[in-house]
Amino acid sequence: MNILIGTPAGTVLVLLFGIVVLLLLGIFILMQTSRKKIAKAQQTAATDPLTGGLSETGLRQMQDKQLANHELQYAVIAMDVRNYRTIHQAFGGEDGARVLRHLHNVLSAQLSAAEPFSRVCGDTFILLLRNRQEDELRARLTRICEGVNRFNQN
Repeated sequence: MNILIGTPAGTVLVLLFGIVVLLLLGIFILMQTSRKKIAKAQQTAATDPLTGGLSETGLRQMQDKQLANHELQYAVIAMDVRNYRTIHQAFGGEDGARVLRHLHNVLSAQLSAAEPFSRVCGDTFILLLRNRQEDELRARLTRICEGVNRFNQN
C-alpha cells in the first residue's frame, strides 16, 4: 500500500506519529522530574535540618555501607547533652540549637569520613567509631568531650 503525504490518510498518519512522539516526550519529562523529586526527597530525609549533618535515616544508610565491610570493627556510641532541657528552657531555643550545632561541628572535626554520626532525636547523637583499642577509643572520646566543653568558654 502506497500512502502519499498529500492524501487524507497520510495526513492522519503524520498527525498520529506526532501525537505519539509528543506523548513519549511528555512521559520522558515526567519520569525525569519524578527522579529529581525522589532524589531531593531522599536527600532531605537523610539530612538533619538543625545541624545540616546526617539524619537518623542518613545514618542508617551510611551504617549499612560501613558495616558491609566485615574486616572493620565499629563501636556504637550514644551521646547526649547533660541537662539540655534546662539549657533550652533557660536560654531559649536558638541558644539550645547553637549548643547542638556546636556538638555537631566538634564531631565533624574529630571523626573521619568513614565514621558516620547523627543527631537522632533532641540532644542525642549516635556515633559509629572505628574500634581499634579501648584506650585509644577512650582518648578519642575524651578529646571530643573537651571540644564540646569549649562551648562554655565562648
